[in-house]
Amino acid sequence: MPESNWFESWFDSHYYHILYRHRNEAEAAYFLDHLMVFLKLPDNAKIWDMACGKGRHVIHLLEKGFDAIGSDLSRNSILKANQHSLITSRENDSFFVHDMRESLKRSYFDLVLNIFTSIGYFDSREDNQKVFSSAYDSLKPGGIFVIDFFNAKKVVENIVYAEKKNSEGVQFEITRNLQEHRIIKKIIIKDLEKIMAFEERVELLDEFDFMNLASVTGFEIIQKFGSYALDGFDKKLSDRLIIVFQKKR
Repeated sequence: MPESNWFESWFDSHYYHILYRHRNEAEAAYFLDHLMVFLKLPDNAKIWDMACGKGRHVIHLLEKGFDAIGSDLSRNSILKANQHSLITSRENDSFFVHDMRESLKRSYFDLVLNIFTSIGYFDSREDNQKVFSSAYDSLKPGGIFVIDFFNAKKVVENIVYAEKKNSEGVQFEITRNLQEHRIIKKIIIKDLEKIMAFEERVELLDEFDFMNLASVTGFEIIQKFGSYALDGFDKKLSDRLIIVFQKKR
């Protein structure tokens, strides 16, 4: 598969969701409930989850009464998200295929979310800037952009170079390596007689990288957190790097 398109094939595979099945609705609700208390958005706030996967975060926001939509590059994920959205009173118009590097509804949203390490996939760093520009253009003046990324320093210091996992009868053989400021994860999947190979390539972006992206775009940094409970960020100990940005008024 072309290296530049690894995320298109891997995220569109149902094996991706099997491997990360522990990232569930309860985790999404826990994070968003804490985040909404901090942000104090109005009940009718317009929210865009720009890489929504199967929509677990958007569905929770819809249940809370927010005007939320989600998009993703994976058609299979969007299909699943629309199926899941039937539990809400909304029509099946909350989820659609869209490239987050392209803006959406200019100056429309109160909040844009980029969560569960949904940036840094691209071969070109310019594409990271496009994601920030897309969020900026789509937000109202004073709107909020939230990035949730892994803590790169902790990931590097605690890297597991090889492991095996079994889930739903599928065996995953995973190897990780560091290369050119990226973590490269190779995933061999054995499902009955089928053997498949996928890859993840994610930049080891840190708070200074995000500050630079924000500065070029015009965002101001409001706060940093290190967990879904919104604990303070610690470079050595935190699992997550969650940064809250605001579009200048």
